[in-house]
Amino acid sequence: MPKPERIEPLRQLLDQLPLANQEILHRLVVFINRVAQHSENNKMDTPNLATMFGPNILRQHNQDPTDMLRDMQAIRLVMLTIVQCYRDLYQVSPRSLDRSPRSLAPTGY
Repeated sequence: MPKPERIEPLRQLLDQLPLANQEILHRLVVFINRVAQHSENNKMDTPNLATMFGPNILRQHNQDPTDMLRDMQAIRLVMLTIVQCYRDLYQVSPRSLDRSPRSLAPTGY
C-alpha cells in the first residue's frame, strides 16, 4: 500500500487538473478498480493495471521514448497510488463543492 504522505501532495496535483480531466480520471480509476476486483479471473491485478495504464495517462505530450522508459517506474508508482488510494484522493473538499459533475454535461439539449 502506498505511503500516506504521498496522498496529500498527489491530491493537490490532481486538484490542479481542469475539471473535465479530473472527472475523466476519476471515472477511469473507478473502472480500473472494478477490473482489479476480478483479478483472479482476468489476471489483471492493481500493479498490472497501473503498469498498463500509467504510461498512457501520465505521459508528457511529445515525450521522448527514452525519457518515458527512464520514468516508467515513477509513473507506475504514481498510477498505483492513484488507483489504490482513489477514495482518499477524491474526498469532497470545500473547493469541489462549488463544482458539479453536471457542469461537464453538454448544454443546449
